[in-house]
Amino acid sequence: SETAVVRFQAEAEGIAALEHENIIKIYDCGVIDESSYFAMELARGGTLSSRIKDNLPDPKIVAKMISSLAKGLQHAHDAKIIHQD
Repeated sequence: SETAVVRFQAEAEGIAALEHENIIKIYDCGVIDESSYFAMELARGGTLSSRIKDNLPDPKIVAKMISSLAKGLQHAHDAKIIHQD
């Protein structure tokens, strides 16, 4: 719907304005052939689920990963960005 497209673009533009080492940079967003998109920085290293698939890492590594995630999320929340899904 048009409302969903407007909300998607507003969220993507808000996130694109963030500067933080634990937040992927969004370079562009828009609509092509009625499909919304955003283009973002390439993140190397795989997914979190692939890193913990076979076994959990050492608790110190897990704590560091959670801390990094929390810092990025806190930065977004401080900027009044709330993930809407």
